[in-house]
Order: sequence, then structure tokens, then C-alpha cells
Amino acid sequence: MIITFGALAAFFVVIVVILQLSKNKDRNFTDYAVGGRSFGARYQAMSLLNTWYPGSMFTAFGGMAAASGVISFYVLSYSMLMVVLLYFMAKPVWTWGKTFDLRTQPDLLALRFNSRNIRTIAGVIGIVSGIPWLVLGMQALGTLFQYMSLGSLTFYNAVIVGVAVIALRQIWTVRMGMSGVVISDFAQGIAAYIGGGLILAGLIGWMWLARGITFDTLDPKL
Repeated sequence: MIITFGALAAFFVVIVVILQLSKNKDRNFTDYAVGGRSFGARYQAMSLLNTWYPGSMFTAFGGMAAASGVISFYVLSYSMLMVVLLYFMAKPVWTWGKTFDLRTQPDLLALRFNSRNIRTIAGVIGIVSGIPWLVLGMQALGTLFQYMSLGSLTFYNAVIVGVAVIALRQIWTVRMGMSGVVISDFAQGIAAYIGGGLILAGLIGWMWLARGITFDTLDPKL
């Protein structure tokens, strides 16, 4: 338990240090809301991955695959279509946002449909539709913390710890706005995809070279 939570605490310290070193004072609300529209494709791609995969792929579709089976494979076409749609939408949306100083999705919809009322409607829909995801995220984090405690924490207590961690992390999100979100996503992505990939490659190499585990050792009856 000390090792698991200690590693998580060390990772959070690294993220906080990166955010403090990269902190820029926002000149206006546009800088705060959209990071001054100054982040390139690498930062945007990593932010998308770290928003989409942890919540949707690892939690939602993972649970759907376990509960419903093969129907969950529709996520392959769903995800590919999403990426293609974003590819065609990204440049026009960025151009409209810069030209008309759009800061939120409701602003974009209000411009597109030339209606001020739709801004309020879109904002309310966004808040209401985000509540189930927020609850599921807290439950998933609680499950993760329960396993990290090696059973020392009950699920209820693990959820409370998870919410406390989220609240602590939100201090930097509120202080730095979208810039903090994108920068922390980039750092987390490096740790998750590059660092995690190297760890997996090392484990595979260790099992192959040190333990002699290969496909040849499988039971031929399987």
C-alpha cells in the first residue's frame, strides 16, 4: 500500500512541479478558457488521448465488453469515425474560434445557428450530461484506489479518497485554466504511453529471456 500510493503521490508531485514551472499569467478570459489558442497538434492529440482513453475506453467500453460481450466491438468503427470527424472539423472550428473569439462549445453553437438562447440550452445540456460521467469517474477512481490499497480501504472510503485527490488536483486546473489541462495531459501522456510502453516491453523481454515463457509452452490442448 505504501509503494502504490507513494508512487501515485510522487507522480502527482512531478505534475504539480511541471505546472508551476510552466505557469503563465493569463491576460484575459480567452487565454484562460482556450489556452490562448497557442498549443500545437502534439499537445492537442495528447489531450484528446488522455481525455478519451481513460474515461471512455478503459472504463466505459471495458465495462461494456465485460457485461455485454462482442457488441462492444462497435467501439472500433465508432472511434475511427470520431477521429475522422474531428480531422475535418478541427480547422474550421479553430478558424471560427479565432475570428469570433469563441471560448466555449455553447459559443460555437450560438454562432453556427445565430441564436443567443441556444448558448444557454447547450450549456445546461453540457452540465447535465456530464453528471453521469462525473459519478462514474468517481466510482472508477474509487475502485482503483481500493485495489491500490490491497483491500485495506473499503469501496466507500476509497471513493472519498479519490474525490479528495480530484479536489486537490482541481486547484491547479482552476488556477491555470485550459493551459494547465493541456500541459498536464501532455506530461501524463508521456508517462502513460511512452513510459508504460517501455515497462510493458521490459516485462515481455523479462518473461521471454529470464523466465523462458513463449507461445511454445502453452498447453497443446488449449
